Amino acid sequence: MIKNYIKIAWRNIIRHKAYSTINVAGLAIGVAACLLIFVVVQYELSFNKSQSDYKSIYRVVLKQTHDDGVTYMEGVPYPMPDALRLDFPQAKFARVITNYGAQITVPSGTGNNAADNKKFIEPIGVFFLEPDFFDIFKYKWLSGDKASLAQPNMIVLSKTTAAKYFGDWKNATGKLLKVDNLFTAKVAGIVEDTPSNSDLPLNMAVSFITFKPYQKNYYIDDSWNSVGSNSQVFALLPPQVKASSIDAQLKGFTKKHYTGRSNFAREHFLQPLADLHFDTRFNNSLGDHVTNVATIRTLILIALLIIVMASINFINLSTAQSVGRSKEVGIRKVMGSSRMQLIKQSLGETSLIVTFSVLLAIVIGWVFKLRGIPAITGKWTYSSRKFGSCASTLSAL
Repeated sequence: MIKNYIKIAWRNIIRHKAYSTINVAGLAIGVAACLLIFVVVQYELSFNKSQSDYKSIYRVVLKQTHDDGVTYMEGVPYPMPDALRLDFPQAKFARVITNYGAQITVPSGTGNNAADNKKFIEPIGVFFLEPDFFDIFKYKWLSGDKASLAQPNMIVLSKTTAAKYFGDWKNATGKLLKVDNLFTAKVAGIVEDTPSNSDLPLNMAVSFITFKPYQKNYYIDDSWNSVGSNSQVFALLPPQVKASSIDAQLKGFTKKHYTGRSNFAREHFLQPLADLHFDTRFNNSLGDHVTNVATIRTLILIALLIIVMASINFINLSTAQSVGRSKEVGIRKVMGSSRMQLIKQSLGETSLIVTFSVLLAIVIGWVFKLRGIPAITGKWTYSSRKFGSCASTLSAL
């Protein structure tokens, strides 16, 4: 019986080609648009959740209140991480010093001719890290381990970066790289590529102890009154410690360490890693963009409106066809068809059209995904990043 319903439904679809084409195309486009919006929203909401402890990881940020209003900064003074470790022993802290637009030189190994060296400009740049960073953030090590970053002139590369420099990441360990024409570092480890839905794109990490002699070259000041976005600190809180209690203690910490007169009031607090991608008060100087939660909600609402409009259009076209199908229904009744049989036939035809529409929508979505919708592919686009001053944009949707 079901086979017969499907056969009749298919004949009716073939018989009314124009109606069927319009119905299938309209519903398919609506469903495809909703699928693409869903993928974009899902991708944005997944940021930084690849870290197993993301609910316990926070960034220490700064709020400054002055006569003109309130400003927020993701950076902290250079000496702050060491002070935090002394005053908050219950938490783990990791500093991140960034240098965007770093120049990397790969020695040719064939002599002293500088022209033979390969040079690269890295927009995402270099992270100067301590081994403690990998106690907070988990990365898969393909070669080496975090202990290598306790030694000077050591560098860790991502798998893709290592392959770019040396052809095959397996050949990278032990090789030398010159960073910003300041120092030469040995490749001590390789980590798996950072997921695209992460605001910490770790492509290249140099041991922090290597950075110290070149602090002035990177315009990092020792003063507590000097704050830049290229000096940040993250914290991992144990389960029994609440962020609110640390925030309360940070008020006293701020008064203790900031000295001298100031025209504005400072306040440090913890920003959850889960909010880092959505907090528009701060520039996302480590990642490539901040997404407003209101934008996500608007996209969800648009998707709902699209699917409702596509459904209404589908129902209207079906209703318009019902007048022309009244003779067919009358003949079937005369021939002995029951009401339930007529309903099943109508539902079978509708189900067939919906199935075709959904399959076509999946194909449309797949084609657009291959063409590189930024939020789906997760490709980074950076511009104007230098010494903590950064501006980044996604390619236009």
